[in-house]
Amino acid sequence: MIGAGQRIQKELKTIRIAQFRILYTTLYLCGLRLNKVSQLTKKDLFLAIQTAKIPIFHTKTHRCQIHILPKSGKK
Repeated sequence: MIGAGQRIQKELKTIRIAQFRILYTTLYLCGLRLNKVSQLTKKDLFLAIQTAKIPIFHTKTHRCQIHILPKSGKK
């Protein structure tokens, strides 16, 4: 019973690593700021994979801008 929660902790660590990998990849490829990427939803990411475009709403200028992902970003 001592190591019963270790498997769950390893799985959670793997999930966190995957989330950070998606975050850093999106930041690097699109040149976005952290707060813009944090506003993205799961639906936005799935749409970005399909169309290779990420629509970002910029609150300062009140405009929506489309950022295009390179081929390496879809992988």
